[in-house]
Amino acid sequence: MSGRPERMGSVEPVEIDEPPRPSVVRSPEVRLLAFLAAMLVVVAVALAGFAPSGLSGFERDLLRALGRLPRWLSSLLVVVSQFLAAYAPFVVIAVLLLARRWRRLLNLLGSFSAAVLVTEVLLSGLFKDDAARAGVRQLIEQRLRIPSGFPSSGYVAGVVALVVVESPWLERRWRRVFRTAVALVVVARLISASALPRDVLLAVALGLLVGYVGLMIAGSPDREPRGADVATVLADLGLEVVRVQAVATGSRGRWLVTVGDGGRLSVRVISIDSRIARLPGRLYRSIRLRNLGSERPWASVEQLAEHEALASLKASGDGVPTPRLRAIGPIGDRSMLLAFDHLEGRVLDGDDPDGGTSALDDPTMREIWHIVEALRVSRVAHRRLTLDRFVRDGDGHLAVTDFAGAEVGAGAGLMANDVAELLVALAHRVGAEVAVGSAIDVLGPEAVGESLARLQPLAFSRATRRDAKEGDLLRQVFDEVRRRTGIEQVEQVELERLSLRTVLLIVFGAAALYVIAPQLSGTTNLWSNVRDANWAWFAVALVASAVTYVGAAVGIDGSVPAMVPFGTNLLTQLAGSFVGLAAPAQLGGMTLNVRFLQRSGVDAPVAVASVGLNAVTGVVVHVALLIGFAFWTGSGGLGTIRWPSLVTILIAVAILAMALALLVAIPAGRRLIAKIVPFLRNARGGLAEVAKQPAKLVKLIGGAGILTLGCIIALAVCVAAVHGHASFASIGFVYLTASVVASAAPTPGGLGAVEATLIAGLHTAGIESSIAVGAVLLYRLATFWLPIAPGFLAFRHLDPGRRPGVT
Repeated sequence: MSGRPERMGSVEPVEIDEPPRPSVVRSPEVRLLAFLAAMLVVVAVALAGFAPSGLSGFERDLLRALGRLPRWLSSLLVVVSQFLAAYAPFVVIAVLLLARRWRRLLNLLGSFSAAVLVTEVLLSGLFKDDAARAGVRQLIEQRLRIPSGFPSSGYVAGVVALVVVESPWLERRWRRVFRTAVALVVVARLISASALPRDVLLAVALGLLVGYVGLMIAGSPDREPRGADVATVLADLGLEVVRVQAVATGSRGRWLVTVGDGGRLSVRVISIDSRIARLPGRLYRSIRLRNLGSERPWASVEQLAEHEALASLKASGDGVPTPRLRAIGPIGDRSMLLAFDHLEGRVLDGDDPDGGTSALDDPTMREIWHIVEALRVSRVAHRRLTLDRFVRDGDGHLAVTDFAGAEVGAGAGLMANDVAELLVALAHRVGAEVAVGSAIDVLGPEAVGESLARLQPLAFSRATRRDAKEGDLLRQVFDEVRRRTGIEQVEQVELERLSLRTVLLIVFGAAALYVIAPQLSGTTNLWSNVRDANWAWFAVALVASAVTYVGAAVGIDGSVPAMVPFGTNLLTQLAGSFVGLAAPAQLGGMTLNVRFLQRSGVDAPVAVASVGLNAVTGVVVHVALLIGFAFWTGSGGLGTIRWPSLVTILIAVAILAMALALLVAIPAGRRLIAKIVPFLRNARGGLAEVAKQPAKLVKLIGGAGILTLGCIIALAVCVAAVHGHASFASIGFVYLTASVVASAAPTPGGLGAVEATLIAGLHTAGIESSIAVGAVLLYRLATFWLPIAPGFLAFRHLDPGRRPGVT
């Protein structure tokens, strides 16, 4: 919508052309703060879980230190905080009523009430009014001699939520006043009330979370700079602005500005919201990847703008054709403005006016590579060098744009990365042979050969990765570069600092620690129990563990119609104990079995179907044994196991139903189901084929039974080794139920989840915590840790070049 010319200070009348914008938006900054508040709630709840009663040393010392404050100061803080807590919310409500801000008022009241309710309910469930809490109340109230019940923790949470909801609408000085008041209330709450510090921490965390959720629902004021702000800043920087026009892109913050000399500027605004919107991606890449330059996730908007300006000026000064930087400066207190000369022309990856795609003939590609050569001389790595960064202006000259992610003073690796990404981008348009040939003609075989180590998906931007997947394009480019440069040996650069597997291992390890730690707190006899264990029983556990690999080999043999060599089959199952470290759950072992069957002459589709049949049979046998052990323990030990309440079961069923519904609703879930259904159909067909051979069917089912029963026996003898007492039926039932839960953990061997669920299961079966922990430690040593070494030797023996293995 074109606005009327405006006069701002000494600025001449400026035409502002921008679409209408809502006064209320849902800011990425609020979403990030809500996430951080949720993490703070998790921390507070976790602290409550570790020490649900009694005082920790830190809390005791803190309360004693607060108790030493002068009496007059303590009394003053309490009185002032109670006054602020009682009347401040009503003052805010009255102001909103007088101003008729009904939407803000409704959001404020809703957030306040929700914070109070959630906090009181959660605190009543987490904490008990035990002797320690009563002792703290007595200590504090005897010290102060004044009532300390108000404000309660729930009320504190409501006040925090109120301030969070209202802060975006207040001026900076008033925000400081309200936040100071809340801090005073929190401190006075610690001094005067019977609440423990963990109560106050949880109340503040819940207040923050509810407040930010309220802002996410109702929105906050739009603080993004507008066209008039852009005109004012450019005028202050010495430019005569005639017209400011918003660029119709997918995101705000881009403007086309006409200046007094008839020229045009491309203006980009880096705001807090745009910075935070990119923060998760930058942070993820900086944590996971390496050798790809700095992502600068924590850089301020000033630092991001200054870095982009530096890279652009360095490249331009060294002769790289790129738009000239005309101005840089702050716009408001949350944003920075960058103004470049506008290029009137077409983006190479855009559309031609005639409807076709921009031509990439040989002269154009040579011009592209000359720009790359100039960047290499300037030691500026662009780091997002795709075709849409190149613009052909009206005079026919080609220029490179957008140095937001560039690296100044870059090393040879980042320079090679630019070459690798551009090779794939060009090959997607003109083919690998033409793209590589044009690069070698300009850069030479040595510079292009350096890109071989970087020709891997992790080195590219998202768009280039998508292009590289089409028709095995990446392999074509890789082979063409090797052929044209004569390079035989290529050692690819390690770009992954932290894999998804490692992240999951850390997460589930931390979860397991959270579950196990409270149980370890009372196991003073743990190490003495392990030290005094009956090692003869542990030797039996090792034998039972070894038998499970025999059962796995028998099951694989029974899943295929043809005969397979049993010795190699057994070695493959043993090697799976080592390969399992590199993949979650049973994925590594299944892949190894598929390779084994293929090397044994089984067709690939049959091999995959056979391994799937073996897995499905294992599940069926597991469920059958679970039902059998449930009936077996019915009269003996099942009654000692503390079953979940009906409410817990219903919640679990509801969560499972919602997860299945979500799986069906989202495209990724439907694609996963589409892959699983044929897999199950093949397994059903394979079972029908194997059923025609009774001996094979016995092996298939018997192998799965041997594997499961071997694990149960190993756990039972480990319990006996540490002098635990429980029936075999109860231990079997615990193992079967716990392994179902642990199988959902995407960590190698179910690491973390297995330990936590088995310890909890044995404890509920009536075994003392220290004995349960010791038994599980011995069990995992016998079945998971000790088999890794022979598994590695078996894997090395199975030469991947000639025998089953992982390539």
